[in-house]
Amino acid sequence: MKYEDGNFLLKQAGYFEERDIDISTILHMYKEYGYHYSDKQKDFIRKYAYLEIHYIHPGWKQDMLLRLNPVEAQKAITMDVVEEYNEFLKDDLLIIGDIEKENMTLFLSEKGFYFGGYDDCLINWGESFEVMLSKLISGEKGELQIME
Repeated sequence: MKYEDGNFLLKQAGYFEERDIDISTILHMYKEYGYHYSDKQKDFIRKYAYLEIHYIHPGWKQDMLLRLNPVEAQKAITMDVVEEYNEFLKDDLLIIGDIEKENMTLFLSEKGFYFGGYDDCLINWGESFEVMLSKLISGEKGELQIME
């Protein structure tokens, strides 16, 4: 799949260019858990929050669901894990969603990188959400970073 396929899936999930939704519940959760966010991170949430993107995992041939719901994703991770990620990366991660079947929590860093987190490892998907999405749906791997 190509970058364009990711755009198709975004539109299929309900995304449109002028999308600007109420994120007050998400911002409240961020405050409650002690997350800090930049304008860029907040703009991402305002633009993409609550989208549910379905795709077929190329290796497993299963329907996957990427949920851009930080409130729900936060229920599956503890802040001590997020703090370990932040310390390891020397960056501040903001939870943006998850991929349930992969047990992957998705983050956008203050420096502008997209990450997927599994226990003691992180996957760096780069600086573009659309490219990250394209890589996920095509089965292309991101840069694996194992915490020691």
